[in-house]
Amino acid sequence: MLLRVFPDHVDFPSVLTELVKRHKLVPETWTEYYFGKMQLLRQCEISGKNAVAMLIDGIPDEAIQSGAKAGRYTNPEDLYREYLSALSIDKRKSDETLAIRSQPTKSQKKETSDLRMKLTHGKSLKCFNCRQNKCPKPRLECTNCKRLGHTAATCFRNKPGLSKRDTLICQTNHATNNDCYEVMCKINGHEFNGYVDTGCQVVAIRESEARQLNLVWDVCNWLRWR
Repeated sequence: MLLRVFPDHVDFPSVLTELVKRHKLVPETWTEYYFGKMQLLRQCEISGKNAVAMLIDGIPDEAIQSGAKAGRYTNPEDLYREYLSALSIDKRKSDETLAIRSQPTKSQKKETSDLRMKLTHGKSLKCFNCRQNKCPKPRLECTNCKRLGHTAATCFRNKPGLSKRDTLICQTNHATNNDCYEVMCKINGHEFNGYVDTGCQVVAIRESEARQLNLVWDVCNWLRWR
């Protein structure tokens, strides 16, 4: 650095040619441009208004160049202190503002996360309990019947008088059915014939027998006594 500022020998034509060609580069700051070109100006012993003119000539932006000329600066120090240094501050603030604007907001991060999940799984995930996205409720799985949506404490199998297998009301006018298999059942001390339906894992009884036992059942797409 010292050798560049205070060389033992200066090739004036070469330095002058380099000075004329020296323009501000895109990646360098205004401070770097100013001090870099000032080294060449000192080697050529150019100062005052001539140095100001050479500095302004190396500015590629016509609008900035016109603003520098309008200041009518008489020495390069004033040009840098009052004009070029201000451009460096404005550029730094602009870069900081751009960086802040480029940072995603919380809502944008959430949208990006949801979109990434949809692209990964093909569709958005929904809760198995309430059918909503990102449900805070824990997974409900009964350790008694292994079904979802309730716990062992509220399982219908815990109710008094319930046999080890589910029993349905079999709505049929016939004593037997080709799709059922007869099996001996015992509910509340009473024995009678039940029927194993091969289409589901339950034992069915006739409605007439359920009424004789004073059983209560729920009416839905399938009937279950309780």
